[in-house]
Amino acid sequence: MESDSFLVDSKIGYSNVGEQSGDQSTALSNTELVRIRRKRTEKLRRIAEGLIEAASANTIFSHFEYCELHREVDHNDEVKHDDEVEAGIATALSATLEVLLRMSKTDVKIRKASIDLELVYRCSDECRADSFETIGHKLVPLLLKITKHCANGAIKHSPEMIIKRTVKILGYFALLENARASLVQHPGLLDTLIKVINSDVSMTSRIDSIWMIANLAFTDSLRGEIAQHPCLISTLMCASYEKNKEISSETAAAFMNLSAATENRTLMANNSELVRILCFLVTEGGDARSRATGTLKNLASAPENRERLLSYDNAIILDALAHTAVDTMDDKAAFRASGALKNFVCSETAPFLCQHRVFFSTIEKIISEEVKVKPKVVADACLMLKGVSEGVNVRNIPLSSFNKVATLLVNLNRQIPAYSLLVAEALANLAKEECNILPLVDIPDLIGTVANLMSSKDNKIRAMSIEMLTALSLPPACKEKIGSNIKILHALHVMLDTRGRQNSNSDFSKRALNIVNCLATEKKNLVEMGNLTGFLEGLIGYARNMNIEYRSEVLDLSSAIISTMKPPPELSRNRNSFDSNTESLDETHLVMPDIDIMSKPAASVIPRRENKDETKPAAMKPKIATPVSKLGAALKENEELADRNDKEMQHLEQGRHSWEDQESEIPVE
Repeated sequence: MESDSFLVDSKIGYSNVGEQSGDQSTALSNTELVRIRRKRTEKLRRIAEGLIEAASANTIFSHFEYCELHREVDHNDEVKHDDEVEAGIATALSATLEVLLRMSKTDVKIRKASIDLELVYRCSDECRADSFETIGHKLVPLLLKITKHCANGAIKHSPEMIIKRTVKILGYFALLENARASLVQHPGLLDTLIKVINSDVSMTSRIDSIWMIANLAFTDSLRGEIAQHPCLISTLMCASYEKNKEISSETAAAFMNLSAATENRTLMANNSELVRILCFLVTEGGDARSRATGTLKNLASAPENRERLLSYDNAIILDALAHTAVDTMDDKAAFRASGALKNFVCSETAPFLCQHRVFFSTIEKIISEEVKVKPKVVADACLMLKGVSEGVNVRNIPLSSFNKVATLLVNLNRQIPAYSLLVAEALANLAKEECNILPLVDIPDLIGTVANLMSSKDNKIRAMSIEMLTALSLPPACKEKIGSNIKILHALHVMLDTRGRQNSNSDFSKRALNIVNCLATEKKNLVEMGNLTGFLEGLIGYARNMNIEYRSEVLDLSSAIISTMKPPPELSRNRNSFDSNTESLDETHLVMPDIDIMSKPAASVIPRRENKDETKPAAMKPKIATPVSKLGAALKENEELADRNDKEMQHLEQGRHSWEDQESEIPVE
């Protein structure tokens, strides 16, 4: 078996002529380089013409001619190889191979011609493409024929050396985008490559053949045709079993490129043996791991494949991908693994995924920052969690699993605030199912999370959080839990007060008022609202900016809150004194004045007694304390007069008074 030692890269190029054999002379001038290049080109043309003349006469070149040619092409200077192709060396060698195949006992000559042709095609892609356009239709069949002879033993002398060169040349052409379709359409090309892969002539040629298939499959229009070959995928699968990292890497690349075509995904996913091999390759190191992971990502992107892949061998795919996703040493594999897991998530697979221990624990580790991964992996994990939330409820998964999903959303909002919109969308999805409401309200700090979302500056987040809170507030069993949450009341207060003053008729404020009314049906919630500093003031402030026809709703709510408020002990004693001293008074002497309740806070309303002397200054009129128990009825009575007396009573608006300011004396008759 011949050695490749003579193919060691040469560093001799046009730019360093004169630096050979230890001669460290200075670089030649441009004029001298041009002269040397022209002289070499003329020599190459003479050699090419000689080879073509010999081929035309059905003869072969001499050993001397071969040695002269080999000395000219044995280097790694791309520019010089371009000159060789342009001088016609590739065309001449192609004609020589055609003659040699018609002759007997030419194995050695075929080897020499193949070696030199492979060296020449180390030229630039542009030059190689031009050559393929010119002689590719003749050269490719010749290379395939020589390759077959080497694989089946027809060529006895140095078959390994020859097959290495022919496969490399074909591989060079496979790198050309415009040449791939022509190559695949050549009869027998895929058959020849499969034959090489299954042979034991040359390990290098086997690897190069798989590499060439992967390159051909890089063109989308060819993937279906390649995958439909009856023996190709099975051949690649058999090669994958070999414990050779290069073969594993190239087969994984071929699988990934083939799976990029939509029409191939179902075909490949239905092959359980292929799925098993891909799971095995995911556990391997190097490029094979990331490429196999990319294949699974492509297969999982087809909805019809998801359940089938997850059902394989107790969802071993999830185990392999989950471990790869948190691998901080291989970013490319981690990105593809998280993308594959994300592709598996849909409403149909969500119940299964959220109960899969490894899958869900991986999301928890990423979101809780237990493992430090790249932001892309974090984003994929968050999208997985949101996707799961769209397909689960307490009817299709155990309550414990449901609680894990909701709790993780709460933790995500706390850990990574940048994903607040995603959290709002996910929680809103869960709250749409009526059966989920009670379990959601019982999740620790979930109500507080909703309150935080309501305070967001993002209108979309605020809208979803209000919609969610509306759903959570409907069941009677939830009202007390929500209404007693200070964060929720504060968030509602902000919407009614701060934002209400700016736009009291905005959709946000109206929906917030609806929630308050819903919560107010529980008496304990009214007490909490009254105890929250500023809540009542905000409610009244909101009503002041409303249209008059909508005020009654706010007035009723304010009255209900006030009715639960307890005055200080001093006022209670004074009220008792008032009740005992006014038992003999005729109720007809007490008339409620025409006071605009919206111009002055309800807690500081001052009733007056009817008096014939209407010209008497208001400051001199006697004051009568009205019991708080009658305030609700008074508010309703005054509602009808509020609009008529707005202008007249503007001077009564003095701000909010404390309970002590309401203490009054019994007037003297």
